[in-house]
Amino acid sequence: MLALRIRAPHALALEELPDPEPGPDEVLVEVQAAGICGTDLEVLRGVHEAYRTGRGSFPITPGHEWSGVVRAVGSRVTRFAPGDLVTGETGLGCLRCEVCLMGRHSICPNLVETGIFNRDGAMRQLHLHPEVFTHSAAGLSPLQAAAAEPTAVALHACRRGRVGVGDTLAVLGCGPIGLLTIQVARACGASAVLATSRSRPKLDKALELGADRVVNVAAEDVRAAAEDFTGGEG
Repeated sequence: MLALRIRAPHALALEELPDPEPGPDEVLVEVQAAGICGTDLEVLRGVHEAYRTGRGSFPITPGHEWSGVVRAVGSRVTRFAPGDLVTGETGLGCLRCEVCLMGRHSICPNLVETGIFNRDGAMRQLHLHPEVFTHSAAGLSPLQAAAAEPTAVALHACRRGRVGVGDTLAVLGCGPIGLLTIQVARACGASAVLATSRSRPKLDKALELGADRVVNVAAEDVRAAAEDFTGGEG
């Protein structure tokens, strides 16, 4: 198979590697789509925290936002079969420590992160992923499924902010996470969304995806715009 490999900081190469075989609890996925995240660029530059502190090491295959079709499954896998469209979580906890047993595996002290450190990611033709951290993407397109991880970030933000029916909110920044947050907030019932950015194309995209009012922070006062947008409530 072909795999994109980061051999060292700023050293990226396409390599031919042996096709992997799934372990008993793994699924082997033929990758259909993989997103490029700012974290991938941090790893490529060698400035990601895991590499600055020695937790991570090169070479590594990036890619933690992905989707694919199951090609084969391990002997103990029961939830998936060849042909299923799936995606997967980035942070893989040990599932043995106290934190994992509390259901907080994303902050496991023994965490490895797919495509970031200590486990190869999905910028390769065939990707291995533990069944327990793999999720069905049935009903989605491969591109939609590959966006599940950043969409989960937006959903978590809206849940933490208790966004609900009739709420008014501001989304500060219209990068991918901000644009996804606008859409998730709308799905949660928000009735009015203000979005900010320095980029005109991003502001136009925010309007397209559900923002009611956009503010170019390079040219407008955000506080004044927010007060006007909310009728003085702020």
